[in-house]
Amino acid sequence: MPLTERIKEINKVDDIDLEAAITNMDDMLKYVRTAVLSASGGPLDTERIKAAVTKYTEEYLKSHHPYLLDTPGRVDEYATLVYDRLYGLGPIEKYLRNPDVTDIFVMGTRIMYVEREEKKDDPAGFTDEADVRRIIDKIAAGVGKTVNVADPYADAELYDGSRALLMIPPVSDRPNIIIRKHTYGTKQLPELAPGMQNLTPEIIGYFKQAVTDRKNIVVIGQTGSGKTTFLNALTYYFPPKHIVAVLEDTHEMVLPLTYVYYLKTREASGEAEAITWVDMLRNCLRANPNRIILTEIRTGEAAYEFLEILNSGHRGSMTTIHASSTYLGLQRLEMLIEDFKPSMDDLMLHKFIVGAVDIVVFLDILENEQGDNTGRIIKELAEVHGLNDDGSYNLEYIIEDGKIVELPISF
Repeated sequence: MPLTERIKEINKVDDIDLEAAITNMDDMLKYVRTAVLSASGGPLDTERIKAAVTKYTEEYLKSHHPYLLDTPGRVDEYATLVYDRLYGLGPIEKYLRNPDVTDIFVMGTRIMYVEREEKKDDPAGFTDEADVRRIIDKIAAGVGKTVNVADPYADAELYDGSRALLMIPPVSDRPNIIIRKHTYGTKQLPELAPGMQNLTPEIIGYFKQAVTDRKNIVVIGQTGSGKTTFLNALTYYFPPKHIVAVLEDTHEMVLPLTYVYYLKTREASGEAEAITWVDMLRNCLRANPNRIILTEIRTGEAAYEFLEILNSGHRGSMTTIHASSTYLGLQRLEMLIEDFKPSMDDLMLHKFIVGAVDIVVFLDILENEQGDNTGRIIKELAEVHGLNDDGSYNLEYIIEDGKIVELPISF
C-alpha cells in the first residue's frame, strides 16, 4: 500500500498519533512560527496567537498533508499540538489541561503521569533531552530564575498555580521535571468519604462537632495524602460570618465563606524581599481573624509563632505537618521548635504544644500491588489530653492503627 493510502487509513482511527502522521514536525513548527511572527506586526495577546496558529496550521496541512483534513476537528487538534510546542510546555501541556491528572514526572525524555490515582506512561515523551532543557528554561524564566550547572535545581510555580521542581545535572543524572498539579479541594467530608477509609457518618459527625467547638486541629501525613483537601472540607463547618485567614505557599484552598483573605509566601527575587510564613502570621493578626489556617508548618519559627498564637487565642484554627503518625507529628513539632527555641526544656515545650493542639489526625495513602493509589485512610485520630505523669503526651485514640477504637462519650 502506498504511504499516502496508509496514512489515510490511519486517519480513519479517531485517536491517531498526530506527530507520527506528519512527515517533518520540525518543518511544520518552523512554518507556523515564521508565519505568526511575520503577520503579527507587534505583540499579540494569547487569543490572537492561538487564532494565528490555527490559521497557519491549517494552511500548512492543506499544502503538505491535505488527507489529514478529512476528519472533522483535526485542524483544531493539530493547532493545539503546535501551540503547545511553540508557546506552551510541549508534550506535558495536555496533562496540565487534563483535570483528572494530578502529577506529572519527566525523567529524561520519558513522561509519566498520574491520572485518577493510576500511574501511566506517555507513549511518545520528549524528542530528546535538549527539548526537556528548553522547557525547564521556559518554566524557570517565567518566575525569574535560571537553571544551570551552578544552580542545577529550582522550584517554580506554573501559570495555573501548579508546583514544579526542575533539576539538571550534576544534581541529577538527567533533566527532570516534577509537577504537582494545582487543584482546588472543594469537596465536603461526605464527598470525600467514598475514597477515604474510616470516614464514616459517625466520624464525620465527630469532626463537625470538633470544628463547631473550635478545637485546634493538626492534620498529619505524607505528600499526596490529602491533607489540604481534608482541611478545606472541615471549613464547611465554620460559622458563615467568621473571618478566616488562610496562609499558603501555593493557592490551593477555596473556603465556602464570605469573609476570607488569602495570604501567600514569596521567595526573594531581585529587589523584592521574601514573604515568609512568619511575616504572614504576624500581619494577619492585624485583621483580627476568628480562625487561622496555616496550610503547612515547615520551619521552626513558623511552628513557634503559630502555636504561640493558638495559645493566646484564635481557637478553631488548623494546620498540617509531614510525619508518619500522630505521635511523630507532635515530635516533629518539638524538633522544629527546638531548632528555633533551644532554650526551652522538654517539659515546657510539651506544655506549650498541648496547650495549642486539641486534635491530631493522621492520613495515609492506600496502594495496590502495582504501586497505584487506591484511596486514602484516616489511620489515626486522637484527642490531646495534656501530659502523662512522665511528661509524655496523653493521647486518647478514636482511630488507632487504621481501626475505629471508640467514639468519645462527649460525642
